[in-house]
Amino acid sequence: MRGRSWGTIIVVAIAVLVVASATAEAAAPATTIAGNIAKSQIQQIIAAYITATDRWYQILRRYAVDLFAVVAVIEFGWGG
Repeated sequence: MRGRSWGTIIVVAIAVLVVASATAEAAAPATTIAGNIAKSQIQQIIAAYITATDRWYQILRRYAVDLFAVVAVIEFGWGG
């Protein structure tokens, strides 16, 4: 009896997942937000992102290298 109830639960769960996924696909709009934005606008957003990240990349890279050096010194000291 117990095995049969688990089997029933599994079958019902699979059926619910199939119906839910079919409903979600049918309810999804044909166009997305990205589809409504012109390519030039997307390219402008990407260019602005690249410009912004270029400003702080060198600063973060310097901090990361310094942190790595400190951790390496601690590791060698601990190992010694």
